[in-house]
Amino acid sequence: MRNLIHQEMFCSETDEMVSLPAREDIEEIYKWNLADIYNSAEDWENDFNSVKDNLGNYKKFIGKLGQSAEQLLNCLKFDDEMGIKLERLYLYTMLAKDSDLRVGKFQSMDERIKSLYSQVSTVSSFIKPELLKIPDQKLNELISSIEELKLYKHSIEDLLRRKSHTLSKEEEEILALAGELTPTSYNVFSMFTNADMKFPLVKDETGKENQLSHGRFYAAMYSADRDYRERSFRSYFKPFVDYSNTLSVLFSASLKSNIFEAKARKYNSAREAALDRNNIPVSVYDNLVKTVNDNLSPMYRWAALKKKILNLKELHPYDVYVTLFPAAFDRKYPYEEAKKIVFEALKPLVKII
Repeated sequence: MRNLIHQEMFCSETDEMVSLPAREDIEEIYKWNLADIYNSAEDWENDFNSVKDNLGNYKKFIGKLGQSAEQLLNCLKFDDEMGIKLERLYLYTMLAKDSDLRVGKFQSMDERIKSLYSQVSTVSSFIKPELLKIPDQKLNELISSIEELKLYKHSIEDLLRRKSHTLSKEEEEILALAGELTPTSYNVFSMFTNADMKFPLVKDETGKENQLSHGRFYAAMYSADRDYRERSFRSYFKPFVDYSNTLSVLFSASLKSNIFEAKARKYNSAREAALDRNNIPVSVYDNLVKTVNDNLSPMYRWAALKKKILNLKELHPYDVYVTLFPAAFDRKYPYEEAKKIVFEALKPLVKII
């Protein structure tokens, strides 16, 4: 959807061509209201400087976490306060940058917050190794001795669960420093596919030429016009094919960064490392894949039925989204009406909560 807002236009200006709107031409009600996070960039800078100025305060907790429950609580609360500000700073920057990837100011803010994130991770990297040096019984006693510390019971238990994959203070610090480098391949991919990559013009069902984008591609996949769906499908993936070598290198680099971290933390595979974050055994993943593969018959029946109803010789990827109920297909929902429908549908969940 990002390209729908901010991909730059290079198309001819005719009534028969529907170009992508510039962000400044979008009504405010359809934009993210970043004031809900920070009222201004100045407020963002104040919190940024606050986190940066307090980095040195981590030092006063080094070597003291096991001395008393009070010291442990003060450290965890301070780390929480820093983390909350950091997440808020990151959320604002991420949304501001993604609203228009061409704006250098937001890219600069994004780089700064990622650098600050790495700095906080580095100076706080002693916490986990130091907690794990405390005997389990003593650590549990510390947690139970103060009511406020009980809030951290689950996170401490999760830390103990991953004890064999937590490294020494020095090793954790090195991994934290590398944290600014490992996402590089994904960041390049995101910037390339959402800002620099240009998609072709495609004629829609009425003959108008549309500037294709991520958002318009998915909308086209629901069109009742099969020729339009196919044109959109082939046009959308053409740039990916054209730059397949570059994208392959970025993908390979992303895999290698995952493998690096998994090996550094003594996991058997990157898959195991990824699943372990949420305490999911590899066997659960394998069983899911096996169960799906063993029960593909309903999907094959669905595909055959859809092909028959649509009167197709072959079912292609651009055929799987189109509705089988054309009478309902023409109904269009204005944004405000759609919003009301969604809120109404969610009311039962609010009552449950």
